[in-house]
Amino acid sequence: MKTAAEVREEHRVRIRQAIETGDLAAIKAATLAARGELSTLQDVLAGRDRDAFGEVLSRAYAGGASERGLAFQSGWSAGEVRRLLLRAGTPKRTQGRVPALTEADVVELYERWLRGETLRELAAEAGCVASTLHRQFAPIRDKRFRAAQQAKADAPPARLSASPVADGRDFHRPVTNG
Repeated sequence: MKTAAEVREEHRVRIRQAIETGDLAAIKAATLAARGELSTLQDVLAGRDRDAFGEVLSRAYAGGASERGLAFQSGWSAGEVRRLLLRAGTPKRTQGRVPALTEADVVELYERWLRGETLRELAAEAGCVASTLHRQFAPIRDKRFRAAQQAKADAPPARLSASPVADGRDFHRPVTNG
């Protein structure tokens, strides 16, 4: 029968080997197998192993994975993943991304949207999500709405006809063709 120290060392070796392969699924499997045997995951990795794992996470993060996604994939906590990424020198991404669209681009996309293209199609082309593009359209919609309201207010009033009595019509009788 193995001693507790031998079991812990086996787990450490498996986790180190998984880190060397760079396979997050293997890291998660090795980490989950060690959960009951190791008091903390920091107990597993020290120095060079920790830096190697940070590099694995950093490459995945640079490839578009989120911190929470990496935590789920590796079996480590989000806080530990964040610490390892910072230790590896990986800059933290900001939430969301505003597409680099000029005002002319937004107007052109808005016109295409009015002609029947979907927001989802236009957003995919612009490199954002539909709600972002919809927000970009708001100032254009507002400006056109205000212009239409102003044009309506500036238009001369519709010509009012004379009273029905003066026209010889009687409102109390039904209108007939004849």
